[in-house]
Amino acid sequence: PATAEGAERRLPATPVRATDVEGVPAVTTGAAPVTLEPPTPTGRFGPMIPVAGRTAALEVQITEGGIGGVATLRVLAGADAGRVLHTDAEGSLRAEELFPGRVRLSVATATGSACERELLLRHRRTATLALDFGDHGAVSGRVTDEHGAPLRGARVELDGEQVVTDAEGRYAVRRSVSGRSALTVRHPGYARQRRFVGAEAGAPSGASRSGLDVALQPAARLAVSVPAGPGLVGDVTLVLVPEGDPAAFAGGVLQPTFPWGELQPLSVPVGGRRVFDDLPTCRVFVLAFHPLARARPVSGWCRPGVLAELSVEWEPLDALEVTVVRGGEPAPGCRVTLTVANPASERLLALGAHRSAADRLPLPLLPHTRQVTTTDRDGRARLGLAGREAWIEVTDEAGGLSIVRAVSATDDALQVDLWHPDG
Repeated sequence: PATAEGAERRLPATPVRATDVEGVPAVTTGAAPVTLEPPTPTGRFGPMIPVAGRTAALEVQITEGGIGGVATLRVLAGADAGRVLHTDAEGSLRAEELFPGRVRLSVATATGSACERELLLRHRRTATLALDFGDHGAVSGRVTDEHGAPLRGARVELDGEQVVTDAEGRYAVRRSVSGRSALTVRHPGYARQRRFVGAEAGAPSGASRSGLDVALQPAARLAVSVPAGPGLVGDVTLVLVPEGDPAAFAGGVLQPTFPWGELQPLSVPVGGRRVFDDLPTCRVFVLAFHPLARARPVSGWCRPGVLAELSVEWEPLDALEVTVVRGGEPAPGCRVTLTVANPASERLLALGAHRSAADRLPLPLLPHTRQVTTTDRDGRARLGLAGREAWIEVTDEAGGLSIVRAVSATDDALQVDLWHPDG
């Protein structure tokens, strides 16, 4: 029978043995004596944890030379990273229950054609992606420095096709995918730059677009240090927000000239340091997140020829101590997962004045909203709670028994006994 709303309980078949167990007398059935053994609880006990935030949808149409076919889409970055989608035989796909936010996809057809695309999925809206692989002409132009002098050896990439500029700074790169493509230009000592090539640039088959010139600016450097704090272990999530965002997203362009989205979010180990050497000249805010500590936003100017140094400043938060036992004995190696009750509000509180970066830090990627750890040899686990209501799910080391408990914002300790899931 169900033990709680939405919960289910599964019990294994009762084993029989020929010896007494815990004083239970043997029972004779036929020729061999047998003993009834208490079953080990399995299944899931407790309330169901709602999955919040999966409110976006995506419609896809993939063709090759105008003919649809099977294609595979993989989510490379975003809240659904790792998810794999497949179109039907006509190249069509509709995916629902996706997390809103910025997402980067790789698209590959059965014939080996491939590209990457970046989309912005929105709450309760459907995004569309229509691609046609084939001959869509070429894009050409010149790459120069800030004074107009040609830059030789700059790398120009468009949908996986990569070329290098000649002595005059000229390039020509084949366009093998329709739609809105990102042309990225890199050169040592200069800020990376990205331009978007619209669908009109190569609409006729074999047509070319010339005159897409790119003037690179000297690169600025930024170093972000993540000092260790009391009880802090694991990775810290960093988000870089340029000043002026979202004003930089003018004209319907998803990203400004520098591809900030490719840096979001970052994982840096506690006590580590991350150096960026191809940033544009601008002021940057650095937001840091860790389940057991709060960081104040730090900012600094990124200028050419100067290494800007920023260090995260931590403020400790209250923690929730979880003890897992089995029949009164510590239960090591158990998986403990914390899910906050209101992740949307938590994200807005965490971002503060920088809510424009919300699409770069979807709900599941914010460390406070979902924490996963393992109990130590004493059956203990430490999680960040800091005044939030949440659910705790404990799964035994074998993965056969899960117990869910609700915790309030005022709780600082919780004990779960795996032998008594109904208690």
